[in-house]
Amino acid sequence: KHQEADGHWDTAKYGGKTDCDTSMAGFGLLAFLGAGHTQKVGKYKDNVSRGIDWLIKKQLPNGCLASKGESQGYNHAIAGMALAEAAGMGRDSFTKEAAQKALEYSVDIHQCGEGSDKRGWRYKIHQEGDLSNSGWFVMQLKSAKVAGLKVPHGGFEGAAWFLDHVEDKTFAKDANNVYDNGRHRYGYTSGPGQVSHRRTAIGCLSRQFMGVKQEELQGGVEWFVEKGGLPGKGKVDLYYWYYGTLCCFQQGGDIWKKWNDGLKPALLDSQCKA
Repeated sequence: KHQEADGHWDTAKYGGKTDCDTSMAGFGLLAFLGAGHTQKVGKYKDNVSRGIDWLIKKQLPNGCLASKGESQGYNHAIAGMALAEAAGMGRDSFTKEAAQKALEYSVDIHQCGEGSDKRGWRYKIHQEGDLSNSGWFVMQLKSAKVAGLKVPHGGFEGAAWFLDHVEDKTFAKDANNVYDNGRHRYGYTSGPGQVSHRRTAIGCLSRQFMGVKQEELQGGVEWFVEKGGLPGKGKVDLYYWYYGTLCCFQQGGDIWKKWNDGLKPALLDSQCKA
């Protein structure tokens, strides 16, 4: 009931910031798509179609999905991920074309570095990366790859370089100076001194989406769950819950069962029922 007639979600109307309607449209679409609704199939196909149409009309000629006054980091990457998911599920040519343009903007224009010297992403074009923005772009790339879009060469290569850069390689060495099996601990713009449970959740998820094996990441996942706690224990932390949920689900096993058992009542208890 909160979606506007033109297809977007007005965040200011419900107490949010005025410069994030694009990312909220992306999140709205991702919720519908995740439940199996597309432009062509499902009870909410009209909502999906209107949301996609709004994003495509908003898209700039260079492929960017964030207009003036909005962050070209979060807003673009989240909306681009939604278009990629929609393109993969709905098989609509216009959606696929828009998703491809958004992807090319992400790698060819926005990503830091040129040619084979690609790195991470941040708020502005070619700005040195931070892990928070870069995590969204990695998810956009992953969704685009699954959808069959043409992912530019430098995208994942630059992401891998950036993750190596923000991994704290001094954090988990044993007495013999050898990395333990769960060495993955991540910082914001560098590794040493910036490691946190939220950043480690983002870093581990990004590694999962880029093909790193579960057993190598197990220690990092267990570490951020121990440090950050399970959902429902303490204050609502949606950013941590979002990445922790995706990462623990991908990891599977006991860590996912434990996380999910905490997540379900936490979400229900904190949900706005109005």
